[in-house]
Formats: sequence, structure tokens, C-alpha cells
Amino acid sequence: MLTGAQLPIWVDASVAIGPDRGPNHAVFGPETGLISEFLEKTPDGRCHQVGEMYDDSAFRAPRATLEEALTQSEVALLGRVTARAFGFYDLMPGQLLQVEPVASFGYRLTEPRYYLFVPIGHFKVGDAELCKTDTRYPEPPDIGDEVFLFVDKPADLTGTLFHIRTAGDIVPVGAHGLLRIPHQYTDDPNGTRLDGFSATTKSDLIGSLRARRCRHCQSGG
Repeated sequence: MLTGAQLPIWVDASVAIGPDRGPNHAVFGPETGLISEFLEKTPDGRCHQVGEMYDDSAFRAPRATLEEALTQSEVALLGRVTARAFGFYDLMPGQLLQVEPVASFGYRLTEPRYYLFVPIGHFKVGDAELCKTDTRYPEPPDIGDEVFLFVDKPADLTGTLFHIRTAGDIVPVGAHGLLRIPHQYTDDPNGTRLDGFSATTKSDLIGSLRARRCRHCQSGG
């Protein structure tokens, strides 16, 4: 739950259905029109197609280039995904990832694991099946994969939830250490960078982070 909030910002799919088989008002509150649409029963073999809906651009740090993400984010870290859940974040369907820090660059992390939401996912809730897509985001990391995060400090009561404001906050590490660069950092389908910044691999990005941010870099497990 975010500091000052009355309801949880994350609702797991397992508790989204109330006793009347409609939205669980105990976790969603009284305004559930959008959730009611999502929970309508879908025919076998079909799902609700939900596209780009999650956008929290207000007050976000500059993200025109990957280099801006490195230098303008409060927290920069490399983490390993250790768990995943599907559900609703501020009423938007998608997945919540649990990450354990591998390395933190310039901001000391004190918790063993953190969480972030990605507005992409294919899952069932009650009689409904949801297919949530968002082309702004690269393919989400799987459990066991690594991911770079460029985010604000956690704002929830537990100090463990990174509130993702833009697709550029998340840079997954793919096969052979190659980065899956968000589209906002490219200006053509071939992935040419918008600026002169040329990090394309995990080791490239770690080197750039250490050069730009590290007075007190922190390594995890």
C-alpha cells in the first residue's frame, strides 16, 4: 500500500473476486466499473484484449534517452527476478515481479527483495481471461532473469515497492547478456540509440553505471 492510501495499490488475481462473484469491494473500493468489465466471462479459447492503458507520466524523471535514465533516477539497480504474480495495480491488469538486488549503483538498498509492476500479462481471474499487452515495454523478464531498474525510491509503507512511471524504467537482460532496450530509447526498429550512448550488453551498462554513479556501489547475492 502506498503511503497515505486507503486501499492497496496491488490486488492479486486470487482475491479479486468477491462473495457475489463480482469485484471484491474490500480491496477495490466502491468504484469498480473498469474491473467489472475485465471480469466479464469470456468464451473458451478467447480473452479480453487489453492494450496500452497504464500511464503514470506525471512528475517522472527525464527519460528521453537511456543515459538520462542512468543519471536522473533516484535508484539504479540490477536485480534478479525471483517470483511473479498476476493481478491489478491501481486497477490495471498485469504482473508484479519480485526482484532480489544483485547490485545497487549509488543508492543503498536495505531490503532483501523489492517489487515492481509491469502492465503486461496473460492470466485468468474468475471466469474471465485477460490478455494485457503494451508495446512500449520490452518483453518482461522471466523468473531467474536479471533486469536493470531506473526508478524513484520506494513510496509504500514497507519500503519495497518501486512505482514504475515509464517503460524506460525497466531494461531486462536477455540471452547472452544483451539488453532488451525499451522503444522510447530507440528511433528505428533496428534499435539505433537516440543519443550517442552505446550500451547494448549487461557489462556495458554496469560499466557506465559505475562510471556515472558509483561512490558507494553495493553488490548483492
